[in-house]
Amino acid sequence: MEEFILSLFMGNKELKKTTLYQILIGKHTTSVLCYAYFHDLLPYFSALPTLEEEKFDQEIAKLVYNGWVRQDQQQLILESNPLSSNLLHTPVFRSLDFFQFGRKEEVCWRSFRFLLQAASFLGKKAEYVPLENAPIYTQRVREVIHQYGQDLPEIIYQETSHLFQHLTEEHANLLAQALSGFHQEGAAFFN
Repeated sequence: MEEFILSLFMGNKELKKTTLYQILIGKHTTSVLCYAYFHDLLPYFSALPTLEEEKFDQEIAKLVYNGWVRQDQQQLILESNPLSSNLLHTPVFRSLDFFQFGRKEEVCWRSFRFLLQAASFLGKKAEYVPLENAPIYTQRVREVIHQYGQDLPEIIYQETSHLFQHLTEEHANLLAQALSGFHQEGAAFFN
């Protein structure tokens, strides 16, 4: 955690403590998003959504104690950096973009549900009420169906079975109940 936080200072010698915390947990306010954008921290927006403020404060206190960061009111100022390289420049971190990923979570889930529905009707019935009709979903599903053809239902069955085996029974049942297909109407989730 120390190395990750220090790496966030590589492009910025000063960061506002409360705003840095809000970026890491993904607080959706205009000021936080603008700060993240202008300090090149947007890819790390919501990188640690479950981070408790007390834990964050402890990590900052360690950095201050070690003399790597100085705290001046709410500003964190990089004093010295013990890192030989920036963790965020490693191939693993370079490919991550928590801001984009977090915004696509619902799209991925809806695409998966629609793909499963379409695959279950393949070769059985051509007319059904699709779960989705927006091009962002229909185009993707058409491409996958075109690519895999009649093998798609078996592939999806194998992949979904594998996924469900790695979940608890409660979570697997909850997700399975939300899926729609041939002779199966999925339950709706409400937030």
